[in-house]
Order: sequence, then C-alpha cells, then structure tokens
Amino acid sequence: MAEKLNLGALNDLFGFHLRQAYTPFGQAYREAAANFKLKPSQFTVLALVKHNPGRRQSELAEALNIERSNFVPIIDALESRGLLTRGKSPEDRRSNSIEITPKGKAVVTEATAPVLAESKDAAAVLSDREQATLKKLLCKLYAD
Repeated sequence: MAEKLNLGALNDLFGFHLRQAYTPFGQAYREAAANFKLKPSQFTVLALVKHNPGRRQSELAEALNIERSNFVPIIDALESRGLLTRGKSPEDRRSNSIEITPKGKAVVTEATAPVLAESKDAAAVLSDREQATLKKLLCKLYAD
C-alpha cells in the first residue's frame, strides 16, 4: 500500500477541506437533480423561488452567491422549459421579478425528496448531531 500523501500547507487550508468534503455531496446532488433534467443550480433556484415568489432576480442571485452574469443563463434555461417566468418588478421597473409556474412547482416538489435523500446518504458518515453541528458551522461561515 502506498504511503499517505503529505498535504503540507493544504492541511491548514479550509477551502481545500471544504472542497474535498463537498465532492460526494456534489456528485449525489448532480445525480439526483439530473433525474429531473435539472442541474443542481437550477434545482436550487427553483427551490428558492418556490418559497420566495416574486422576488427580484438580483436578490435571488445575491442570496445564492451567484454572479449576475452566471445567473441569467440559469433563469433563461428554466424559463425556456416553462418552469419560471420573468416580469417587471412592481418595486423597481428596471428589475425583473421571478415567479415559479405550476409546472416548475410540480418539478421542484417531485425532485425535493430524492435530492434530500441523496444528501442524507452522503452525510451518513456523520451522526445526526454531527450533521446539525456541521450545518450550523457552515452557515456561520457564509452568514451576513
């Protein structure tokens, strides 16, 4: 058996460990979402819009830490499939508000249980208490 690699400075790099830990979750997320012909980013946007209808496109992008230039193609793809609609925001006519369609609501509702199940399976190496602690710590890292 080969000797374990020395990670050197990587041992102290949180981003490295976050990326390594994300790998099984990302794979599970991609596979579960793909069963509904969605990319993970598309599922994420649909889920957020379902619970926040009529919010401005810029608010949604900011909440998900997605650059606006990267967010537009996600919205375009979901709109072209009839899952979302875009309209002028009543508060700011220069902005778009996003609404989920009945078809979009049905897709995200159907996809949620399998996506959550895959996430739970990927986290199964941790106890329920460890999962709750990790989630709390991760949220603390990106909270305002």
